[in-house]
Amino acid sequence: MAVKIRLKRIGAKKNPFYRIVVADARYPRDGRFIEQIGTYDPMTKPAKVSVDGGRALAWMKNGAQPTDTVRSLLKSTGALERARGEEAAKAAAQAAAREAASEAASEAASETPPAKVYDIAEQAETPETDGLFGLAEAAEPEAAYDTEQAAAEPEAAGGETPETGTPDAGTAEAAESEGSS
Repeated sequence: MAVKIRLKRIGAKKNPFYRIVVADARYPRDGRFIEQIGTYDPMTKPAKVSVDGGRALAWMKNGAQPTDTVRSLLKSTGALERARGEEAAKAAAQAAAREAASEAASEAASETPPAKVYDIAEQAETPETDGLFGLAEAAEPEAAYDTEQAAAEPEAAGGETPETGTPDAGTAEAAESEGSS
């Protein structure tokens, strides 16, 4: 669909008055249009032109082609240049705001302590947790029995207590009595 920015005549006989409209190129000159963006009155001295330069620029960015007359009217009023200047100022303000926000975010990130990182392998190896969910593991009955038995019978386990790793006092006395005899 070819879109044009052109004049639409609405004035009376020998009293022209135009609207500056955005219309499909297939529609007739005074037929339907998409949007009205300004007016042109050639009967006043000097000719009176009022155009929404921002809307004209937006349509031109989307591919609308102004006719030769409309192009000369846009240049004579300076509407496109003002719209481009406003757009450039707005873009510069947005860029400055984005830069300030990114600086603030990086400053805030440097002030906050880093989040704790959990090592999955480390969690899986700890006996009091069950993998990732932190559930207590059920002790196996054989393992519990072996540790209880070793704690209760230090002499049978080689003379050392499992808690301290030091020789049992009873075992030391037995060794001295065997050594003195």
